[in-house]
Amino acid sequence: VLSAFLRTTQYALLFMNRCGEKLMTLTVLRFMVSPPRHPVEPKRQRPAPMILHPTLSPANA
Repeated sequence: VLSAFLRTTQYALLFMNRCGEKLMTLTVLRFMVSPPRHPVEPKRQRPAPMILHPTLSPANA
């Protein structure tokens, strides 16, 4: 059992070493894009774009 576990951990480590950078970039991009999609966040972030970026919201101007 231990040998199989060690083999799976070695394959997992190899996979993470090969695709670790891509996975990290994808997770970071998803983390940067996902917060506005949460139902709790928009209430906090809706007035911010109007103040920080008035040119991006011409309908509110």
